[in-house]
Amino acid sequence: MIATFLLFLLGSALPGRQTGDASVSPEAMQHVQAGVELEKHGDFDRAIKQFQEVTRLAPGYDLGFLNLGDAYMKKGDYGKAIPPLKKAAELNRACSPGNGTALFLNERSG
Repeated sequence: MIATFLLFLLGSALPGRQTGDASVSPEAMQHVQAGVELEKHGDFDRAIKQFQEVTRLAPGYDLGFLNLGDAYMKKGDYGKAIPPLKKAAELNRACSPGNGTALFLNERSG
């Protein structure tokens, strides 16, 4: 499969864009912050583990999945980036330049 990603981030930027969603626990937010710091230092494997924990603790938090997909992309593991990026898009159907994030995924078999 050849995956082509076009990820536009407008407004608040990755990594670690936060919405202040009250439904996200403080524990999940600690993992977001830890993942962001690890990602800044190029430690993508450990950042991925932190973002995976975010998605476990807060399965409705679109930015947890977006950060996870972004970390996979930065690591160069594009195949693994697809599922969390799709999930982020599903959770945030309102992705548009007007509300901060536009996410486009294009997949085709090769």
